[in-house]
Amino acid sequence: MKKNLYTASNLPAPYPNMNAIWSPDQKYIVTAVAGPVKDGKATGRLVFLKREGLTIAHEVAYDSCVINVQWHSKVNQVSCVHI
Repeated sequence: MKKNLYTASNLPAPYPNMNAIWSPDQKYIVTAVAGPVKDGKATGRLVFLKREGLTIAHEVAYDSCVINVQWHSKVNQVSCVHI
């Protein structure tokens, strides 16, 4: 490959253990994203990106910084670690 097919931007990840994963059906990429600091606390969100084009399909906001995400395929549940 000589150039990117798609690029997603504005997805800050200041912690080295933040990750991105595929959904079990491979239609979405889910990633943990750091948000702005509010009232002295870091915020975060989970972002679900469509595979084609990397457009945002859904977001879930948290009052703490999300650093890790996992998707359990058998029970179709998303879990995340936040600080």
